[in-house]
Amino acid sequence: MAYYQTDQYRLAIADFNRAIQLDPGYAFAFSRRGLAYDQLQEIDRARLDIQMACSLDSHFWSSLKIAAPTAIPVPAATSIYTSIDTTNHSWT
Repeated sequence: MAYYQTDQYRLAIADFNRAIQLDPGYAFAFSRRGLAYDQLQEIDRARLDIQMACSLDSHFWSSLKIAAPTAIPVPAATSIYTSIDTTNHSWT
């Protein structure tokens, strides 16, 4: 998480990869890896990880809808979050 907070997204992804390898059901690691991919403009990978986080833990879906407009920088918000279909909890 420290790498993510210091904008070292490739290193953050490596850490999240290791966390997911140790615990494939770790929704938080998927969500944060998705956000790191989004910062690198790797939108398809970001979407897959965010979807996985939401499928592993439905609480991530609610937090994404609440956090996206304020907690996520505008470029990220326009890339990942504008693709969410809030009715079906899926990507458009």
